[in-house]
Amino acid sequence: MLSARLLMATRGRVRIGSLPSKPLLRELDSAGFRRYLNLSGVDLQTVYPSLPSVPSRLFSLNDVFSYPSTHIKPIAQDYLRYSPEGQPLIFLQAVIALRTWLAEGQTVYVFCYRGEGRSPAVALAALRGYFQLPLNTAQELVQKLRPQARITAMTLAAAEWVNNETS
Repeated sequence: MLSARLLMATRGRVRIGSLPSKPLLRELDSAGFRRYLNLSGVDLQTVYPSLPSVPSRLFSLNDVFSYPSTHIKPIAQDYLRYSPEGQPLIFLQAVIALRTWLAEGQTVYVFCYRGEGRSPAVALAALRGYFQLPLNTAQELVQKLRPQARITAMTLAAAEWVNNETS
């Protein structure tokens, strides 16, 4: 069960979304967000050449999370079985980057292109580990933070896999 206290604490530190526009970047800056976890594969400096440099990490992940599948179960082995080669390691690195920034007390905007698959998946796995949450509570938290998130069996399988790898 998701507590209001956890939701409020997380809302002020993590925001999940899509590739930001210039107005959104200004809004995030005004709100105190100082780190950007970019899962879109698109460098913000390429999109906005005049953008001041912001602390960010760029990861290129295939979006295997947005699409429902009847053959995938929410178990760690299925994440490994159905992910493109090399993707689990990149996913794990992104999760660790987010956990590290949270441990440092940073405020983080986590985004992918549409904000539906990759960013919610990384946020779910990272928040689950950081706060030591049960999988269903982490899922509920991410759905509250990003109602557009598509939490699929692959998302849950990836979170299980990360939990096994980092426990």
